[in-house]
Amino acid sequence: MTPTDPRALPDGLFLIPALRVGADDQGNAIDAARVLLTALPDGTLVAEVFTSPERLVAARGDAQPWAALHPGDLASILDAEGVDGVVVDPGSPDAHILTPDGERIPLQGGPSGTTA
Repeated sequence: MTPTDPRALPDGLFLIPALRVGADDQGNAIDAARVLLTALPDGTLVAEVFTSPERLVAARGDAQPWAALHPGDLASILDAEGVDGVVVDPGSPDAHILTPDGERIPLQGGPSGTTA
């Protein structure tokens, strides 16, 4: 899931952290996409997404595996989870919440809530 050259990521994709779930018969790691959910102080449930490998690494570290998703696929996952929006590039200076209706709400230093 982690490409050898992060610049090879096509435009229009979001990255979400992945979780190591085990190994196959040859001992190769098996990763599964995981949407990190955060409850904002007002109770709004949001998911963390990133716009580049560099931003994901800055927030989660360079050992964090990740999955790249098209916006439509991400929306399907978020709808199934009952998520109210996404936090784009948490921890970055231009972190923001993107609501289902497309509203962009700037954050100062990322969300402050609990990660589920």
